[in-house]
Amino acid sequence: MFSRRELVTGGLAAAAAARATDSGAATVQCTDNSGLLNEILTDVQKIAAPQPVPGAFAIGMVRQSQRTFLKQAGKYPDQIDVGLDTWDAVIDWHVATLQPFQVARHADGRYAIRFLTTNIVLKPELPENYVSQGQ
Repeated sequence: MFSRRELVTGGLAAAAAARATDSGAATVQCTDNSGLLNEILTDVQKIAAPQPVPGAFAIGMVRQSQRTFLKQAGKYPDQIDVGLDTWDAVIDWHVATLQPFQVARHADGRYAIRFLTTNIVLKPELPENYVSQGQ
């Protein structure tokens, strides 16, 4: 019997050839490996399935806030206030998607990060998942 690692990395033929030469056997027995192959297929499909990007939900909330403001004011907001969890999720999204970011500190001591044309400002006194409508 072959391990999954042998099947995935080396291929069935290479693994069978290696085992045949190691054991000195001249013939390789054919067995029904459909169950094992189905398990491997399931594992590969799980790996190939798109994984959610950390912070994508928070970025979606920020984008929705930007859209709402854009429809009302005709421009993107200059600033959106967020709570701690949303702030952390926005940072995680930048890291996960390899987007460059720079955290700045405003004159009033608040931290801000630029997202498109909007400054996302951390306000720890707000509820943790809060996203304002923009200013």
